[in-house]
Amino acid sequence: MKKVLLAIAAVATITSCSQNEEFENPAQSNEINFTSVVGKATRATVAVTETLQDNGYKLYAYNTGDKNIADATSLGEAFINDEGKYENSTWKLKTGGYYWPLNEKIHFFAYSPTTANIGSDSWNATGKYPSFSYTVQAEATQEDLLAVADKCKTGVTSMGSVNLIFKHILTQINFKLVGKDAGFTYSVTGIKLTNVANEGTYTYSSSTGAWSDLKGAAEYSYVFTNPTSVTGTGTVVIAKDGNALILMPNTNVAAVKVLVAYSTTKDSKTYFTGTKEVVLSGSWGIGQSILYTLTLPSGAEEITVSPSVDENGWGTDNEGSTSEWNNTENTPSN
Repeated sequence: MKKVLLAIAAVATITSCSQNEEFENPAQSNEINFTSVVGKATRATVAVTETLQDNGYKLYAYNTGDKNIADATSLGEAFINDEGKYENSTWKLKTGGYYWPLNEKIHFFAYSPTTANIGSDSWNATGKYPSFSYTVQAEATQEDLLAVADKCKTGVTSMGSVNLIFKHILTQINFKLVGKDAGFTYSVTGIKLTNVANEGTYTYSSSTGAWSDLKGAAEYSYVFTNPTSVTGTGTVVIAKDGNALILMPNTNVAAVKVLVAYSTTKDSKTYFTGTKEVVLSGSWGIGQSILYTLTLPSGAEEITVSPSVDENGWGTDNEGSTSEWNNTENTPSN
């Protein structure tokens, strides 16, 4: 049986502990191929599979031999360290071709876009699962961050394309406005979130992964047509694809404050003008799309807040079905 030198190929630098090893290959055409799809949709520029094709993805793969990843002492050096690009209706890795070892377990991890705010030195593979540090950008330059959790295949017994299903690992925040009192006109000129943790470490897992080591106290302004008027007890939905915020998931958002700048008028008289503060509670989960309804009083009372899951979804996935967010309702305090 002919020995074949393990070939290396994909988008960026390759640093593989296996790339110089030889293995018995019963079928020399056993090249690793990839298909990629975005499983759920999000935010301003809705990240669907076409977006993924434009943005590409960063891919790491690790060979744990005959051990499951939970039993491996460490991941070691990457078997694949590359970038996926979409050319001529096909996904390819920049550097070339990788080939399946016989019966060894290969674990795949990825994120997109390749230009994500993730430094190459922040990728850490010293634990059971890899991790990276990330900072959420300002609202004007926010990106929809996608990741593929542990995708494991066992050598040539799993030949065929590796199907990478990317999921959203940040949280989408939107707002709508409701007037509390009849006869008044409410003119909202600004919504700002303050004291928002915007830095953290994402650790992959066999399912969703998790964020930890959160820090930072950033401010994010919700962008909408300004001013926006609400008449009486009417409702104005300002949540649209183009103005959602994409923020760091957080198991406790009690430190986050929402500042709402607005004024109220009735019969040409002004009854309130200024900024009111709302303190949130609950959590922002990975892949959640949270819609906060702000009920605006005509005078000096507190704004009430009611969170819900948007039932209309935020776009469609590659199959054309309504997108699904793994949502859990939160109950913030006034």
